[in-house]
Order: sequence, then C-alpha cells, then structure tokens
Amino acid sequence: MYKFSIINLPTTQFIPAGEATYAAAEELKLHRIFSARPMLLGGRMVSPALTFVSDYETIAHRLDMFDDLRRVPALCDLLEAVLPLLANLAELTRTRDDVGKFAYIEYFMYVTKLNVYVQCVQKLYAGLTTLREKIKAAGFLHLYERVAAVHESAEFTHLVENLAAFGADLLHIKSITVGINLDGADLDEIGIVAVNTEPYRSGQLLDKILRADFRSTAGDPFVCMTMLEPMFKGLNDVQKHEVNRSFKSAFDGALKKTLRGIQPKITAYMKEQGQFLVDIHSEVNFLVSGAAFIRELTEKRVPMTKPRLSTDNTAQLDGLVNLHLAQTLDAADIRPGDIHFDAQGMVYILTGANSGGKSVFLFAVGLAQLLFQLGLYVPARAAVMTPADHICVHLSAKAAVQEGAGRLEQECMALNKLLPLATAKSLVLMDEPFASTGAYDGSVLAEEVLKQLARLGCKCIFSTHIHELTARIAPINARAQTVGKLDSLVAVSNAGQRTYRIARHAPEGHSHAKDIAKKYGLVFDFD
Repeated sequence: MYKFSIINLPTTQFIPAGEATYAAAEELKLHRIFSARPMLLGGRMVSPALTFVSDYETIAHRLDMFDDLRRVPALCDLLEAVLPLLANLAELTRTRDDVGKFAYIEYFMYVTKLNVYVQCVQKLYAGLTTLREKIKAAGFLHLYERVAAVHESAEFTHLVENLAAFGADLLHIKSITVGINLDGADLDEIGIVAVNTEPYRSGQLLDKILRADFRSTAGDPFVCMTMLEPMFKGLNDVQKHEVNRSFKSAFDGALKKTLRGIQPKITAYMKEQGQFLVDIHSEVNFLVSGAAFIRELTEKRVPMTKPRLSTDNTAQLDGLVNLHLAQTLDAADIRPGDIHFDAQGMVYILTGANSGGKSVFLFAVGLAQLLFQLGLYVPARAAVMTPADHICVHLSAKAAVQEGAGRLEQECMALNKLLPLATAKSLVLMDEPFASTGAYDGSVLAEEVLKQLARLGCKCIFSTHIHELTARIAPINARAQTVGKLDSLVAVSNAGQRTYRIARHAPEGHSHAKDIAKKYGLVFDFD
C-alpha cells in the first residue's frame, strides 16, 4: 500500500528495526538526548520509534528540511500549529471500540473527521502559500503541491460548502434539534434537524398559548415551549443507563439508512484525498521534535552543523561535542574533539589516561553518526560524513552475563555475533574490549580483531588500556590484506593532569592508573 511521505523517498533504504544500529542507539543512550514527542495513539500516549536510514539521498533530503525549519521559523510555527489537527485526524481515523454500536456516533465522527480534515488542508495551504518563496527543501515543496491540489479541487470546494451548510461546529456541540412526525397520537418518524453550538433554554407554555404562537419564542429558536426537565430526574443508575440506551437506539434506527448512504462516500473520499495527512502525522511530529532539539542546543551555544556528505568512505568531525555532557555542563566547559577517517587512518587505536575522556569521545562519535542517519544536524563545528550500513557498538563493561561462561568467554561470544555484521561501510566502536584478561592475552585477541577491521576497511575507534597494541600499527598496515590503515588517537595529559583533549599522535605509554589510585587514597608510602 502506497504511503505518502515528506521525509522519505521511494528509494529510501531503511535500517530494519532490531539490527545493530538500533542496539547502538540503546547502548549509547540516544533516547536521553533526543526522542520524538509522545503521540496519542489508540487513546494512550506512546513514544514513536525513530527510523534510521542508510542512503545518501534520504539523509540529504531530511537535512534540507531541517535547514528550512532553521532558516524559516514561521515554517516551524506552522507545523507546530497543524500538529494537533493531524493528531486529531489520525485518532479519528483509527477503529474505535464505541464506533459501530450506535449509528449516530458514527455519523458525528464522520462529519467531525471531515471538519478536522478541512481545517488541516486550509491551515497548511494558507501557511505554505505564504512561505512558498522561502521554502527550498523538496519535502516541503512536495507537501505544498499535494495540499494545493486538494485545496484547489472542485471536490474540496463542495465539501467546504456542504460542511458550512451543515451549520455546526461538532467539536462544540451543545444541543441537537430533533424532528418527529406523528401518526395520530403515535410517534411515526424521527430525524435530526440540526446540531447546535447553543443549548436550549426553558420557556413557558402559558406565554405561547396567550400569543397563539406555537412556532417560536419571541424570535429565539433556543427557548422551549416548556420548562426543560432533566432526562434522568428521579432515576437510579440502572434506569439512567436504560433511558440513555433507548435514546441512543432511537437515533441509531433513525440514522442507519442515512448513514448507509454517506458512509461509503466519506470513506472513499478520505482514503483518496485525506489519507496523506494521516500518513504524515508521525513525520511532522519528528520534524517538529528535531527542529526543537537543534534550536535548544544552539541556544545553549552547542555547535550544531548540517553535515556535508562525503563522496567516498572518508569522514571528518571537527569540534565534536558529547551531547550527554551538554545536558549537565555549559558548552564553554566541554572539551570538543576531532576525528578524521581518511587514507592514513580508518581504524584508530585510542589510548591514554584512565578517566581521560576516551569513552566520552567514543560516545560522541557514535551519537553524531546516529543523529546523522536520522537526518539531523550533528553537534560539531564542521562535519563531512558518510552513511553506515551498520553502527556496531561493543561496551566491554556491559557484556551480558551468561551462566557457565567466564567474562572473557562471554565477551568473545558477544563479539562473534557483532563483528560478522561489519562491512567496509560500517562504523565500529569498541570501548575497552578484553579488559577482563591479562595484557598479553588481551593484546593477542585485540590484534586479531584489528586485523579483521583493517581488512574490511571500515571506520573504527578501538579504545583500549593496552598501550602495547600501538606497536602493531605498522606491521598491520604493511599486510597485503589491509584495506583501511590503522592510526593512533590519544587522550592527552599534561604533567599528569588530564586535558580531556583527543589528539592524533603516538601514545603516551601509561594509563595513569596510579594517579587514579592516589586520588582515592589507595597509594601507600612505606618506609
């Protein structure tokens, strides 16, 4: 079934839910920094799932839309204003438990749906027409063309006229006028005359008799001939329920024939002309959420940039910020980092002081890639990026515990599932793998993994406490099977003090474990 979309293309390559990229989003805690706004679905609030994509065209398409939202605040305001209407329309379109029990409920719902649909089209058409010359993104132009085609159609014009003739705002119904035909002293036929936004009020029968006027009350159609009486006066709960049921049943029988005539027509019209608004509900929600996310971070002076797309497998991020830190620290207090994946280095061995920022940097790179593959701006001063078919993340400290397996064994089991997914187009992030074993065994295992990653030519950051691994960079790069070269990143320290700066150069050769121990009083001097 065709689904209208403004953020996706017919050629969009979606990353299937459940694959490594979605696991990476969980591991890196993406939901703590960005998620789409909760939406009302089926009578309850749910958090809509994010959809990662892996093709250049869709990412560029989405980035252009967020660029328009950044440049044209009025466009963002328009989407904010129309979002509640889209939500209302989507909810009305869903199958409801109470629909079908009584025809009159269905009747009102159909007309309400049409009213909301008309409001959506009119608001979008007026807003997009005003902003038409400022809009550049193909997604918004696609929406404008569809809305304009509907708004300018004869069917829509007739629909607006008919709804106006109906004479009621069903979202503010206060009363219903009922027509009843008599057959002698018996009730014969019943029908709805009007649905009103004004309630009826009590009148006096004696005044009517004296004026010999039983058709109106001093020109006020909402004043009754008699006093209004509460429908449920003097009734217990069971009786109230029965009267209410009988009343609804009476309407049900009166409207069934009418409803059978209009139901297919409304359903067919909405399916042909109005379904596109239901289709874009979650997409508009994503766009509004993403625009707010970018705007809020920009206001905090966190650099947010529209990445340029690399024409090959290389990439670079300059002035990259970890957004988890941005939630608790001022931007001025965060040390940005740089990473360049190029011909001289695609697989990086990241070493340096304990608590020196290695994990923070690794998380920052992964989060930036995830945001990029949603089509969002990334937290960096400048960025040139390429889509990854898989974002593979391995955090040694979170290796799952399995009965009967030691920590090293279970880590090897986890890597055996993760690494076969990696290709030349993947991003692999490994934080302190093989930390559970000795330096020699860890070095042997790590070297084998690094050889495989170099053979693939994928982008990788391999954070480790095993500084001796960097001595294997030259031998691995010299291998004929190597496609992507290894290089070294270091969490720089200055006279034993952590700078939290990540630099591309040879390792410093010590992890500063003793510094950590000293900080917490675990270094003892014995004379």
